[in-house]
Amino acid sequence: MTDTVIVRQVRTKYHWPAMQLNFWLLIMLVGSATILGVFSSFITVQQQLQVGIPWFAFSLHSFFCVC
Repeated sequence: MTDTVIVRQVRTKYHWPAMQLNFWLLIMLVGSATILGVFSSFITVQQQLQVGIPWFAFSLHSFFCVC
């Protein structure tokens, strides 16, 4: 006597309207470009002041440190 279990997955598909999807992608691209611009500006100022970049030194230390 064996019991049979049937598992059924229902996959939901979402339909994005073309204009809404394009607008959302544009917003994401503008946001990511803004973040990259702010970080590059920060790095430029840090290099002009001849000061290190805080997270770069920390990440190198934690990467190469055998503690």
